[in-house]
Amino acid sequence: MKFIPVRILLLFIIGSHTIPSLQAQDESAFEIMKKNDALPEPTDNQARIELLLKDKRGNTIHRSLDSYTLKTSFGYNSLIEVVSPADITGMRLLSIAQTGEDDQRLYLPSFGKSRKISSSGKTGKFLGSDIYFYDLEDHDLDEFTYRFDGEKEWDGQNYYIIESTPKDKNAPYSKTTHWVNAADYFVYKSEMYDEKGRLLKTLVVNKTKTDDGIILPVDMTITNVQQKHSTEYHLIRNQINTGISPDIFTVKYLGN
Repeated sequence: MKFIPVRILLLFIIGSHTIPSLQAQDESAFEIMKKNDALPEPTDNQARIELLLKDKRGNTIHRSLDSYTLKTSFGYNSLIEVVSPADITGMRLLSIAQTGEDDQRLYLPSFGKSRKISSSGKTGKFLGSDIYFYDLEDHDLDEFTYRFDGEKEWDGQNYYIIESTPKDKNAPYSKTTHWVNAADYFVYKSEMYDEKGRLLKTLVVNKTKTDDGIILPVDMTITNVQQKHSTEYHLIRNQINTGISPDIFTVKYLGN
């Protein structure tokens, strides 16, 4: 699942190169997701991103990140590097798209080496935010089944409500509800549910821009409603289709 535009924190924005079987699928939901899949996307992207983490007491933590992504035959490879604060500057997360589970590795400068993130560790929080390592993987569309759940109006716009259920029993969400805009087929809101079917997190795209025909989220809010913790995402700047070298998406570049 490309969850594209910037390939970081956009793991709820669905898309894929993989066309799934219609078996056990809601055909209307599938047709809507095909149109979402047809939205323009970049070959590569580099971006500066600011995160603002807020806890239930109102305390805030700032994170500044550089993100690099590259489209491959398996999906999107991504490299995220922490720019600030100083105590975690240089930390890097590499995600290499491949058949099945992505290869994710975290480089910790204090140890001078990287470690592979195990399947069980992918429900961990990235930099203490409300994004799991699982969310930063490049999931294929056929890893889920889909159901059309009607239409709703929100903020003066009409939306198709699509429910996706992961086939992977180890996924951190039992299901996710996506709000697909009927005008442009972009996902502007997603609601994630825990293993007991209770609402766990919401993601809302507050502002977008269009770059060379590609819709890019500029401001988003991810909220863990159970823990009363939120993460604000702000796209500071980005460049698409610049010819990023594939060499940076390697374990050698990441660090030993």
